[in-house]
Amino acid sequence: MKDIPLLFDGRRLKELRLRAGFTQQDIAYRIKITRESVSAIERNRPSAIRGLRWSVIHQWCYNCKDRVSHEHLTEFTKYLIGLLDEN
Repeated sequence: MKDIPLLFDGRRLKELRLRAGFTQQDIAYRIKITRESVSAIERNRPSAIRGLRWSVIHQWCYNCKDRVSHEHLTEFTKYLIGLLDEN
């Protein structure tokens, strides 16, 4: 499996979380990472993006999917595919 590109924008995950109505603590609890890690990912800290795993992105999306529009999930998926196509 490909690594997550360093160009990944954690603000996309933040937008997904906010649209789902979750706090940083809510999503952290649901995907079993710390709130501080959520914050670092959403602020695009290089060490957080380098340490980001596909399983975290999957769980983030899985927990938000029932609370956001299908269109928004499709947009996010297209963003991820676009990133992978660039690498």
